[in-house]
Amino acid sequence: MLLWTLASFLDKFQNPLVLLLLLVLYVLIDVETTQPLSHLKIPKTKYVQLVIDWCHTHLKLSNTIKPSVVLKYHPNKQYKGFYNPVAHEVVIYVNEHTTIQALTNTVIHEYIHARQKSRSFNQQYAQYTKEKGYWNNPYELEARTLSKQHEQACLKALSAYVK
Repeated sequence: MLLWTLASFLDKFQNPLVLLLLLVLYVLIDVETTQPLSHLKIPKTKYVQLVIDWCHTHLKLSNTIKPSVVLKYHPNKQYKGFYNPVAHEVVIYVNEHTTIQALTNTVIHEYIHARQKSRSFNQQYAQYTKEKGYWNNPYELEARTLSKQHEQACLKALSAYVK
């Protein structure tokens, strides 16, 4: 894909300097977003809490209460994280993530579920999943869309904590 992109830019710009600049920008952006978790300068627990704090500052609705966070380190092939509405907590399976971007996205995704919580959340979530399936559940669609939409801003805001 990168070669096709470079070739199409070369056709459009016909200037090797512009092409080189675009390649450098592409590599810098890609490196920033695919860094392994080992590049965190702080413990994963602290990083996850900072992502939750960022979400609560930038994504909360007027009635959103900040959820507590539980980190699990044992493998879970079914989930990377989940929101527990009864305890109002975000649970993250840290070792199911290989990159800082993936971890950040999951934390934002689960925060969105905390933001979606209402008295009927549990029943509606289960009903939507039964009727439409997990991938088409409106709660999941919103959480996936918003986490993808906001992950880069969060990564940029927390970049001081990455090597």
